[in-house]
Amino acid sequence: MTDRDELSGRRIGEFVLRERLDEGGFGTVYRCEQPMLGREAVVKVLNHQLRHQDVQLQRFLREAQLASRLDHPYAAHVYAFGAEEEDGLLWIAMEFVHGITLKRWLRDRGPMPLAQFVPFFEHVAEVVQTAHERGIVHRDLKPSNVMVIERAGRLLPKLLDFGVAKLLDGEPLPESTPDTIKKLRALVVEKVPHEILQQFREGEPSTVTGNSPPPRSGSRSRLTRDSATIGTPAYMAPEQWSRAVAVGPSSDLYALAVVAFESLTGRRPFEGMSLADFIEMHSNGQVPPLGGGFPPVLDQMFQRALAKRPEDRFSTALELAGALRAASGLGASRADLPRLEAGVRDVWLASAPRPLAESVAVLDSARNAHQAHLATQELARNLLRYLLAVALAVRAKAH
Repeated sequence: MTDRDELSGRRIGEFVLRERLDEGGFGTVYRCEQPMLGREAVVKVLNHQLRHQDVQLQRFLREAQLASRLDHPYAAHVYAFGAEEEDGLLWIAMEFVHGITLKRWLRDRGPMPLAQFVPFFEHVAEVVQTAHERGIVHRDLKPSNVMVIERAGRLLPKLLDFGVAKLLDGEPLPESTPDTIKKLRALVVEKVPHEILQQFREGEPSTVTGNSPPPRSGSRSRLTRDSATIGTPAYMAPEQWSRAVAVGPSSDLYALAVVAFESLTGRRPFEGMSLADFIEMHSNGQVPPLGGGFPPVLDQMFQRALAKRPEDRFSTALELAGALRAASGLGASRADLPRLEAGVRDVWLASAPRPLAESVAVLDSARNAHQAHLATQELARNLLRYLLAVALAVRAKAH
């Protein structure tokens, strides 16, 4: 009997597993139901071949923690995490996203029109920006990890899969993991079939590097070794090939640029038949022109977005999205930018102290998401300064 047959119809926690949706070297994803709330969800199950590896247990737990830490409307939400005492099954229950992957969208419909893609990409940039502000680097941004939801004539994204995400240096997880991992390991290791353990003692391919066996149980090495490569070759920045542990937000921005190039043209900027080909192209290859009648300035934008050195790229996801909109020639989408109501704006422009009035004017004139983000921050800072000044004045008068 296969794992698939055993798990279909099984109840874990508050969830009842239904059909299998996807399967990989790290885990299997099932559609499920949560009867108490009457809603659909998905459950990701750690493959039992990996349960005896402390590194894999920690990676699975960390995926749940990081996804939970990113509370954003364009990121799939985590509902629960659990380990079954019956057989050591480890699982994560997540939001069921009613949509299709961007990969499938492009396969079925072809390249996305520029006017449609720009606002969609701005939403993707928002959630990636938020992840970076939370200290999270995704490390595997690609069309298959972005869901497309069609609502009221608009395309909205959902970011998936934090299985290989990392925290920036100095960012703590919500809960320290050593004791948790020890408890998980005590629960699940004795449940792993002997023949599966024997396979790994003989050296099965790693789900991280694809070339070498995972660290032995009890290994004290960190989750990503200096020599490991993390990500999907077609979307990996040059620095990801050499030292994965040093990868930062700029690598995510590079991957976003590859996704944008592919979404607009139907092809990736760099292709290869082997890992060596991908390394060579991403490290030394010239960014090809978009072609197809796109504005020439878009080619210049992609030259910078896909620069070989991280410091030569755009500094934030919102800046990248803003550059894409500016180069597209579409102008600002006022519906997607933060705005004050017209009456409030007019009163502030006419009557507010000069710093506040100027901040309101800058916000009102923002032409892209990056400009609006900076203008909103500046308005908030000036408003706090003004309120502090008023409070000090009132206190002084009272005395």
